[in-house]
Amino acid sequence: PISLVLLHCNNLYESLYDLLNQHYTYLGDKRFVRIAFGGSLPLCQVHRKFRVIVIEEEQDSFRRLAAPLLNRFEKQVFTRSTLLRPTDERLVGLCSEVL
Repeated sequence: PISLVLLHCNNLYESLYDLLNQHYTYLGDKRFVRIAFGGSLPLCQVHRKFRVIVIEEEQDSFRRLAAPLLNRFEKQVFTRSTLLRPTDERLVGLCSEVL
């Protein structure tokens, strides 16, 4: 799959409204989406295996992002404890003590 990772890109979400809603225009066997760019709305081709990954802080996302935007995504919560092995956690603890 072809992926686009958006990290703290709040200002872009409105421009990507049709993409995030999967509101595609089909021309033959190709699919396109309108992307707001300044005052224009060009049609941009979207690969069939294209995926968007949005990364936001959990606390900030529910406060800053509109509910309709949040509802467009499957949500996964990652914390340090879910991403690190126990040995990595101990290393983080040692680093915290030093700093």
